[in-house]
Amino acid sequence: MGKMSKSAIVKYKSVSWILNFAILITVIFHSKIQDPFNSPKFWVLLLSASLLLGPLIKGKIYFSSSDKKFYIKITTILVLYISFLIISSIFSYNQNTSFFGESFRRNGTLTYIAFTLFFLSAAKFVRFDNLNIIFSRVIVVGLITSTYAFIQLSGNDFVEWTAQGSIITTLGNTNFAGASMAIFFILIFGQIFISSFNLFYRASAFVVSGLLFLAILPTNARQALMILFFGVFLILLYKIYELNKTASYFFGISGITAAIVAVLGTLQIGPLADLLYKQSVSVRGFYWRAGMEMFKDHPLFGVGVDNYGAFFKQYREAQYPLNYGFNITSSAAHNVFIQNFATGGLFVGTLYLTLQALVFYKGLTLIKNFRDEKRLISVIVFVGWLSFQAQSFVSIDNIGISIWGWILGGTILGLSFSESLQQESRIVTNKSIEIDWQKISISAGAVTLSFFLILPLYTGEKNTWLARGYFNPSSSDLKLQELFRRYSNEAIGTRFISNDYKNITLTNLYSIDPQRAVDELKQIIKKDYRNLDTLGLLAAANEMSGNLAESINYRNEIAKYDPWNAPNYLSLGLMYKKQGDEQKMNLMLSKILSFASNDPIAKEAKEQLILTVE
Repeated sequence: MGKMSKSAIVKYKSVSWILNFAILITVIFHSKIQDPFNSPKFWVLLLSASLLLGPLIKGKIYFSSSDKKFYIKITTILVLYISFLIISSIFSYNQNTSFFGESFRRNGTLTYIAFTLFFLSAAKFVRFDNLNIIFSRVIVVGLITSTYAFIQLSGNDFVEWTAQGSIITTLGNTNFAGASMAIFFILIFGQIFISSFNLFYRASAFVVSGLLFLAILPTNARQALMILFFGVFLILLYKIYELNKTASYFFGISGITAAIVAVLGTLQIGPLADLLYKQSVSVRGFYWRAGMEMFKDHPLFGVGVDNYGAFFKQYREAQYPLNYGFNITSSAAHNVFIQNFATGGLFVGTLYLTLQALVFYKGLTLIKNFRDEKRLISVIVFVGWLSFQAQSFVSIDNIGISIWGWILGGTILGLSFSESLQQESRIVTNKSIEIDWQKISISAGAVTLSFFLILPLYTGEKNTWLARGYFNPSSSDLKLQELFRRYSNEAIGTRFISNDYKNITLTNLYSIDPQRAVDELKQIIKKDYRNLDTLGLLAAANEMSGNLAESINYRNEIAKYDPWNAPNYLSLGLMYKKQGDEQKMNLMLSKILSFASNDPIAKEAKEQLILTVE
């Protein structure tokens, strides 16, 4: 990496900020709120993107004519992508979820707007002569996550997570932890081969990649292992190609054969089936097909950004609850491409695919156009991005992982503009450094708006967590009860709070103030009419109070949005039985037997749905 002028270094500080923010987004969590992982990452993502907005809009980079046209084309695609996300969110039945994201996911429109700002910032500011900032920061985040993984594995975690002893790192899930460390491993492993890096740096890369590898294995995350070996294979294939083309062909054919056998193994086919197959692989087929059905029924604007979970039970196949349980659900398609089409519609999905295709094209062009070390660097970045895409094919847009995928995508474009920026560096070498108040004003305004959105979200997270902590129905401590009421009221009344959080609080509040809880639940269902948890709570509350007619109405609504819920039909049948309505009781029994005849609930239904005559 060549030396840069002082003014160029100042301009390149944007890259440092991009990567520092990415590390913070990945590692941050807050153990004393309702969602300790995704919500803090979402808040930092919004603030970080807000700070980048000023330099992105007002920062002056001199592109060549062709580069400028391509940058404008990419910017146009992303503006259209954001625009259709916003349109989809406006037309969504639950706009709050569409903009702020599903609880414990936070993949709403605001998240994607922030991702696109990181992408464009990377494309605008990252070049070959400052790429070392990305490489060095990846080593830092790799060291942090692997070290924390070993702390968790040893049982000495300083936070008492419910999954104590499991490797969840700072992402809250073993699969996410494994996948993120696999991507970091690939980006760090490749650096070992960059000869211009000093020996100490390359040794550090070797040590950290070793730590990551050892941390990934205990996660038992199949997707992480497959991503890891996929990335390592491509990097080694390139290195072997440099040394001996014939040997690279043999290595490539062997690797592709092994990959096919491995993929078949994950599908329960072939000699590696027992080793590689996990039930979570098969279940993804149900998620994908449900997402595709959502898109077929809502082709233009989807079911609403990040509203997959509200529609999943309506679109899941009958076999899914029979295999995994009637109450098990999913809040994402576990395929980012299908998720975009299902929740955002045709325009969102097509624009997302177009963006990824253009990045893929630019990545191949980089490798073709450069030689020696720049080609190797291009391979490392491109393979890292491909590894992220492979993860996206079988998982969700976890914020802590996805931030790196979007930055790598932007980096691939930025590297293709490298000569333009080097020319601009020479032009500005002797210029004085001035404070750009326009940049500061834009970023300050965006940060202020972000704080306006984040503060109530934090309040809702905190109060929900506190209310749950103070809830103890068996305690006679009046102070404890008062604290529970206080934080429950504050949580319920918080602006932008998720209805899922309200349901958690109202479930507990019902035990000490049933009328207040029911009244609040009715307010929720007026707008969030598909919320199956709210409908279930209202049905149960009315049944307990003896209002069977009202409970039946709510359970019929549940049947509309969850047609394969046999326990719901059984509850309906039992209420019809109490009313002496033999025809409707038998209809409920028939519904259960129509799809769950071999499930234990069918036997239970046959025994209980019998009208006794006195």
